[in-house]
Amino acid sequence: LKYLKGKSLKLTILSIIFTFLSAAFDILQPLLLTYVISIVQVINGTVTQDVPLFFNIVVNASNAWYYFWLLCSIMGIAAIFSFFLGVLSSYTASKSSLLWIQNIRSACYKQILSYSFSELDKFSVTSLITRLTNDAQKIQTTYLLFATVLIKTPLLIIGGFILAFIFSWQMGLLIIGIISIMAVIVGILGTRATPLFNASQKSIDEASSVMRENILGARVVKSFNLQEDQTRRYNFFNEKLRFFAYRSQSWIIPIISVVQLFLNLGVVSILTLGGFLVMTQGDPNLANQIFGIVSTMVMILSSFVSAFISFSMFVRTKTSFKRINEVIETEPKIVSPINYKHFDENNYDIEFENVSFSYLENANNKVLKDLNFKIKTGSTFGIIGSTGSGKSSIINLIPRLHDVTYGSIKINNVN
Repeated sequence: LKYLKGKSLKLTILSIIFTFLSAAFDILQPLLLTYVISIVQVINGTVTQDVPLFFNIVVNASNAWYYFWLLCSIMGIAAIFSFFLGVLSSYTASKSSLLWIQNIRSACYKQILSYSFSELDKFSVTSLITRLTNDAQKIQTTYLLFATVLIKTPLLIIGGFILAFIFSWQMGLLIIGIISIMAVIVGILGTRATPLFNASQKSIDEASSVMRENILGARVVKSFNLQEDQTRRYNFFNEKLRFFAYRSQSWIIPIISVVQLFLNLGVVSILTLGGFLVMTQGDPNLANQIFGIVSTMVMILSSFVSAFISFSMFVRTKTSFKRINEVIETEPKIVSPINYKHFDENNYDIEFENVSFSYLENANNKVLKDLNFKIKTGSTFGIIGSTGSGKSSIINLIPRLHDVTYGSIKINNVN
């Protein structure tokens, strides 16, 4: 979140304001619908007495059509305002997300360039590329959903609950019960999917690594006629990726079906309870309010559909957040001192004193062990050995691309 700054932060705040206003106009619709139904009953002669509206307005047979068209116009205008405010919210959130992810990518890139070879070995080049592309893209998409959907959804849900309790406290409790059961089921599905998404992202790294290796080394592969071997190797990791992606999606996809099921069950439950209350209490206004309650129920559960789609995306992106954070938070082990020392221009003697080196921390298998030699300025020094004997490791230690495990390397008597 510290990279959400400057213009990106201003656009985010603007997007949230637009989202709040859009949600307010949406919440207004079920309430106005209840009044419209009451006015229609006056027009049809179903209700003969005066019907009170808001602001001490009373509707009767003489003014019913006027208020009917007035409320319909207000509902239409509210819908148009909600639409345009939603568009503005999406537009500002899109610009904000692009600027935000640009800041994150720049921070990651700067951090990667500060890494020593040991950090680069820890992550692997392919994994770092995947994190800056695939993972960053997922984070941007999740942020966009958060700014446009996940902020609006709680407003619609809370507003819907308030409306439901205004209409009927029994209906409000029924809606809370339905949504609570649904939330538990969805939470279980999301929890089961999280570790599978972690494995899926690791599989992307592995498949990308093999692909990069074979594309860069295509000449070598063809020269040694290894096309079939490398194809089988890539297919193994590709199949592994497909397996984990399939398993993770199999837990996420049912979420939409669960929400749709509870939406239908909720409407049926409200109509059943509403009919029972009308029969037992004999309140004619409750019959009008059922339309508003059903509309409220649809608004709440539709918001949950959007929320769960965003939630499923967040479950997928949780791993990406962690992987990006690893890049940003990993500090290089080799850091240049602020007050560095200058070498004597005429003396670049290189001296290894009891140098031992291992690529892994606390590893017993050392690449170099108790190495001692000195190279005088201007002289030629040859290093001969078989593959894996440590020739490249010695060269990489001299410019301090790696740090020694034990001992010291001195240039001009400076460690």
